[in-house]
This record gives sequence, structure tokens and C-alpha cells, in this order.
Amino acid sequence: MELSELRIFLTLCEELHFGRTAERLRIPQSNVSRVITRLERQLGNQLFRRTSRRVELTASGALFRSRVEPAYCEIQGAVEEMKGCRPVLRVGFTATTGGRALTRLLEAYSRRYPETVVEHVELPLTDRQYDPLREDRIDVLCYWRSGAAPTDLVEDVTIARPARVIAMSADHPLAGEEMISATQIDSWIRNDGSAPPAVLDLLLPPRLPDGTPVRVTHLGLTTLPPLLMRIVRGDLCHATVDTLTESCRRDDIAFVPATDLPPLELCLVRRHGVRNLHLTRLIDLVSDATTASPAQSSSAVHLPAAAEQDASSRNPPEIGPSAGDPFVGRHHLRPVQGHMDVEVEKGPEV
Repeated sequence: MELSELRIFLTLCEELHFGRTAERLRIPQSNVSRVITRLERQLGNQLFRRTSRRVELTASGALFRSRVEPAYCEIQGAVEEMKGCRPVLRVGFTATTGGRALTRLLEAYSRRYPETVVEHVELPLTDRQYDPLREDRIDVLCYWRSGAAPTDLVEDVTIARPARVIAMSADHPLAGEEMISATQIDSWIRNDGSAPPAVLDLLLPPRLPDGTPVRVTHLGLTTLPPLLMRIVRGDLCHATVDTLTESCRRDDIAFVPATDLPPLELCLVRRHGVRNLHLTRLIDLVSDATTASPAQSSSAVHLPAAAEQDASSRNPPEIGPSAGDPFVGRHHLRPVQGHMDVEVEKGPEV
């Protein structure tokens, strides 16, 4: 049984379509059919159930996949290392998604897998945010879960649930409040073209919780500084997340916590059917931390004490407890001289 045959089998498991599998692997469709038939004959089991309308895994096919996929990924990684090529993981992010949550995750990943080079790729604000991923210019995108990503993409594990804040001029009448409702804002900025429409609707819904239509000033900015300038210059407000305070600490801008803006989830987005060894390890790093803390709230990821002791004996400190961020300490927002500051309450080292 050849590695190339396993690659075809595993790709068909993901695509469940002979044509798409052949297109993705750049081989004739007849080759896919021939390899699967040969595997089924060798194993003495039917791996796929085929009809004129669909292809689906049989129970035997699912069992075979569960056994060979981890081994295949490990072998591929070993081959890359033996070739003398350091594997590369290209991670895309934007001005608001590349904060501490992603940084701590990638630091933990690099400590655990030092042989992999992690490339940080900052992407401009655009409504075509998924294109670099779909065009294979990055391996994974750290972005907001919208449920409306293109069908060839998967919104995978959540790495953070940041608090919602409203950015406004430090001179705004509400800038000194400890917490406000979105209904108290008269005029908003909607930066059209800075994100896919579904994501913009998440950041600022067309209607507020009480049903009031949102009055917005429509902009089309592709970088953060001009947007911040518009906030400073007038009474226009911007619905955002507290992670923006990590890269934007200015005395002329206030970030006031919002009581009723919808929550957001920061997740890892990948291409459908594409999980190479390095991307699989990154996703598993998040999944393992989440699975290890079922008793925690949905916004927290925390390794239990036994796992902490075991992990500390093998590796340097990696992941600490959090609220809204599985790789950061607990965030507290508080008003400080007309703007919001971030305090980090350190959890126990892992």
C-alpha cells in the first residue's frame, strides 16, 4: 500500500466527491476510482458507498480512516524533516484578530513544535478576507466566526471570546461611563468593505436589541489609522472588541464596555479538507485544552491540575486560565483617564 494511495483515500474522505478529489490532487478521476477499488479489494471491505447522487463513508471506511490518518500525517511530517526542509505554518490575521489570544497560541505551538517555522501574515481590512486562504497564500486564518464563510472553508476551533466595547472620542459624553448600552449611541461608523458583510453585521447588527434601526455613517477604509482618526474627530462611534485596546492605547479614544452587543468568537478558519500535520497540531492544541476543562464556562479554556502538572514536567509553561481567551490571563476593563485600560490577572502557571 503506497502513501500516494492513502493520500487519495484520505482526500476522498474529506471531499466525498470523486471529481473534486481528482481536481484537488490534480490527477485524472479514473485514477481515484482505480485506487479506491484496489484498496477495497486489498482490505476485503467496502470503504465508500456510491450512488449517482452522493458518496459516503461506510463504517469500515470510517474505521480505516481513523487508523491511518494520524500515521499518514506523522509520516508526511517525518519526510519533510528528513528532506532538510523546515516545515512552515502560515497564519493570517487582521488588526483586531492578531492580539494576545493568537500570540499566546502560536508561542505555545512553537515551544511544543520548535521544528516548525510559524509565519505571521497580517492581512488588510477587506471584504475579501478569505481570499488569501482560498488561494493557498496562508494555511489558516484567525478570524471571526460568522457562520457565513464560503462553503469550501471550515470555521474550526474557537480560541477566544473577547468582550464587546464601543470606541468613541475621549470627549464623547459617554466616554467616562463604566458600561453602556448600544441604544445610547446616536450615530455609528460602519466601515463598509473592511470585512465580509456577515462579519460587519456581527460587529454591528442592522437593528439594536430594542429593535431600533442603526443609524450609521458608511466608510470604506482598508487600514486602521484613518478609522481611528474619524472616531477622534467627531461623535461617531465604532462597535468593536476589547482586543483593539491591545494595539490602540490612545488618550483621545475611549473604549467603553457594551452591555448588549452580540458576542463574537475568534476561531481558526481553514480550507475544507485541508489539515496537514502542522495545521492539525495547531487545532489539536486548542481542542486538547478545551476538552481538558469541561467543567469550565464556555468562554474559558483551562488545563485541569493533573494535566498542568503532567504538562509542566514535559514542556515550558504554555496555556493559562482565562475568560474569553484560552491563551491569556483574565481581562478586566476599567475606565482610566477617559479611556479603557486592560489589566491582566495572571493565572497559575502551567
